[in-house]
Amino acid sequence: MTDVVHWRVPEHIEDALEAVHSGATADSQESLTLEFKEDPARSSGNDAGTETSGTAARAKLLEKLVDEAICMANSEAATGDIVVGIADKTPGPAAFTGTNLSEEDIARSIFNRTRPNLQVQVTAVDGWGARLLVIHVPEARALYSRQDGAAKQRTADKQFSCKPLTEEQRRSIDMARRNPDYSNEPADIGVDDLNLPVIQEARRTLRMHRETTGQGAAIPSTTYGLLRELGLLLHDGRMKRAGEILLAYPEPTDVVVRYLWRSFPGKDPQTVEISEPVLLALPRLKRLIKDHGGREIERVLFEDGREAAIARFPDQAVDEAVTNALIHRDWRLPGPVVVEQTSRTLKITSPGPLPPGVSLDQLLSTPSIPRNNRLMAAMRTLGLAEESSRGFDRMWASMIRTGRDVPEVLATEAYVQVVLDAQKPDVEFVKGLARLAARFGAEVSESVDSLIVLWHLNTAPLITEKTVKEKTQTSTREANELMEELVERGVLEPVRDAKEWFLSPESRQLMGQAGEGEIATVSIQEWVEAKLADGEALQSAEVAEYAGISTQQAGNILRHLRDLGRAKIDPAGPPRGRGTRWIKA
Repeated sequence: MTDVVHWRVPEHIEDALEAVHSGATADSQESLTLEFKEDPARSSGNDAGTETSGTAARAKLLEKLVDEAICMANSEAATGDIVVGIADKTPGPAAFTGTNLSEEDIARSIFNRTRPNLQVQVTAVDGWGARLLVIHVPEARALYSRQDGAAKQRTADKQFSCKPLTEEQRRSIDMARRNPDYSNEPADIGVDDLNLPVIQEARRTLRMHRETTGQGAAIPSTTYGLLRELGLLLHDGRMKRAGEILLAYPEPTDVVVRYLWRSFPGKDPQTVEISEPVLLALPRLKRLIKDHGGREIERVLFEDGREAAIARFPDQAVDEAVTNALIHRDWRLPGPVVVEQTSRTLKITSPGPLPPGVSLDQLLSTPSIPRNNRLMAAMRTLGLAEESSRGFDRMWASMIRTGRDVPEVLATEAYVQVVLDAQKPDVEFVKGLARLAARFGAEVSESVDSLIVLWHLNTAPLITEKTVKEKTQTSTREANELMEELVERGVLEPVRDAKEWFLSPESRQLMGQAGEGEIATVSIQEWVEAKLADGEALQSAEVAEYAGISTQQAGNILRHLRDLGRAKIDPAGPPRGRGTRWIKA
């Protein structure tokens, strides 16, 4: 084919047009970064149409092109091309119906109807005698929408389609694109430096992911097409650093992952150093961890006859921890991700601090802000990472569901460290959780916030609003919404008019905390201990008012807790008298 304006048609578009001309249908050649559109005013059914109907058809097409441009800009690849003048379903030369639309009209329509204004490049080319238009959507640096705020995203869902974005997806895309992205810069090597077996593995991984998730979309057959699909190429064909990190072998002396296995605490470790592309290093690391820690440590037999094995470290927690370490590490810093494993603990340390805007007390609630957004997007497209790049909530949930404490996270300016503790699973809690889900709804055991509350109440008599907010890392409004939902379902009951809750009698029985007919009440002493553990200071009069007892009785309880080493008089207040305050010892 020849070029009307002496512009070189990108290879992936030229290959697709060649395939269509040779007998394929255009829709079979579409990808995450390539879409074909027919001009309805030039289709065979509209040749004899009136000028009015042709104008209406063109106007409708322009609206579709605006939507497609927005969808491509918001996709994981963040870029793409739309070819106008090709029939989707018609194979061979007959598909080249052409278009009389002007480049300026398309560019102006997309610019004026998007927010922020999206500047596309529109070029006319000749395809076997038909005038075609190629609309290039440049790599997006922001979230794009129509002027009324409507925004969609192109996805590989069977045949590539546009889907409305949720509010969480909008925030995630917007925040990720506003931050500088080292992985989106040009790589130090070229596409020709990539190893063919690694490219083949990337293609296999993408195919398996789409088959597993029911996506029927075709997989690009060329290396450039695959890299473009993954968002790993600049428009001029140069590779991005994300492509180098994901697909290129590092220098022989550069270690991507250092894995240390100790069969006994303090013993010299067996060391495995992995110097491979992340695409190969990640599954190899997971296999090493599973080989040493995948064996079950407990087996749970549920009332309905189901049996479940509890692994030393839950697969989902491991997947999230190691994937996050490789995606979110600071790739500008030297040094590998270090994984240290014993029979009881798994410690993953990645170079660099937490991403900007993320702190330890917001790990569960901060919107996703990946440090390496382009790398993250490519791994999501391959199915190697979840839709949400946060990951911590899934680590928390998988540990609690298997009756273990949540992970320990340490963050400094030099590194981020996640520690999973195998522990001895609380089998009765796992069984009780299944009973609660069967009685009150699966959401009770699917919500990480609900799981956190239930895990706390597994050993504590009550939970306060302050504790709910701290442990779930949510706002006051969100915390109260959660607790109101659990009360409404019958899982919890409130403590009088206070912002405090405890397990309902039925929940206590389901969790194995109450015998048949036992009344589930919170004792005064338990209430006092829970308040003190929550960091509050109490006076005898407050305890007496809550429990309906005398201040002398309340004072006796507080002194008893002092004798047990669980309470003490606040040294910042008076040592005796009515104003004495008691705090946790």
